[in-house]
Amino acid sequence: MCGIAGIMVKNESDLGESLYKMLYEIRHRGCDAAGTALYLDQPRDYVVARVSMLHPNQD
Repeated sequence: MCGIAGIMVKNESDLGESLYKMLYEIRHRGCDAAGTALYLDQPRDYVVARVSMLHPNQD
């Protein structure tokens, strides 16, 4: 199973704690993989995409 979560913050000082809480709440989704990506100081019209295939043969 997978779980996807996202967060946008204006104050980066509590970002680490917020990410931890978010990942902790979806821990029941399985242990296939875990990871985080942080994108800071990007222009408003900048688009970031991240794709991950953990099990390409699984439906």
